[in-house]
Amino acid sequence: MGLRQRSPANIEARARSGYFRAGQGFETLGEAIARYRADHGSQLPLRLGALTTPVAYLTSIPTDPFANTGGLPPGYLLSGDSYLLRSFGPDADEATGGDLPWSDAEAMNALLADQPRLLPYTYDPSNGTFSEGDLWRVGGNAIQDASPP
Repeated sequence: MGLRQRSPANIEARARSGYFRAGQGFETLGEAIARYRADHGSQLPLRLGALTTPVAYLTSIPTDPFANTGGLPPGYLLSGDSYLLRSFGPDADEATGGDLPWSDAEAMNALLADQPRLLPYTYDPSNGTFSEGDLWRVGGNAIQDASPP
């Protein structure tokens, strides 16, 4: 790896690019989920793969630019008629499951019902390029497609 690839400016640019790509992926998924719901009587897809087959609402699922394993889609959790999409964020903490209490469905349902509780787990670029936190977007009927500022 050359010196140019490891320079602080290059690292910062890659992190900013990932932040915007994650946001674009959330937007793309949100639009595809809305089209899916329009065709399925407001029902949410049970998994993101349902957006590509049998009807192609997307040609492929966007990947999480911060997943260490590359090619991993964003996290997707359903709770009633709401959903949460999440990226590991620039701290790339995939090995530990991310910053959100992702494995505990009960906690995630509570977070979906009370979105301000997500803020301590949210990446904020003003805290530094590689600060702790995940990127997320809530959609469906949960405060119509809310996401952090």
